[in-house]
Amino acid sequence: MEDTDSELEASENEDEEVYTSNHGFQWNSLPPSSSRRRECNIVTENSGLINGSTTVNTIREMFSLFINSNMVREICEQTNRQLHRTSTKIIEPILAEELLAFI
Repeated sequence: MEDTDSELEASENEDEEVYTSNHGFQWNSLPPSSSRRRECNIVTENSGLINGSTTVNTIREMFSLFINSNMVREICEQTNRQLHRTSTKIIEPILAEELLAFI
């Protein structure tokens, strides 16, 4: 086996290190210098939660901002369908309350 030092060569230029692989690919230890961003890469929309995110008092309230009751019901239905399809034993269906307790 080759020594791992021969797989990557490092050369120092002041504070920056340039690494070269055996295949000739090079990358730097420092990020590229900042430059003007292309217009297509500029985000102009607000992101984050909307409606009620400032009035959250509990973890469950925060969870419900991301996962609503319809989603929980759908997860339960699909889980129960998969259990019925793959198991030879009679298994009681999973309830939404049980799923939320598990999560």
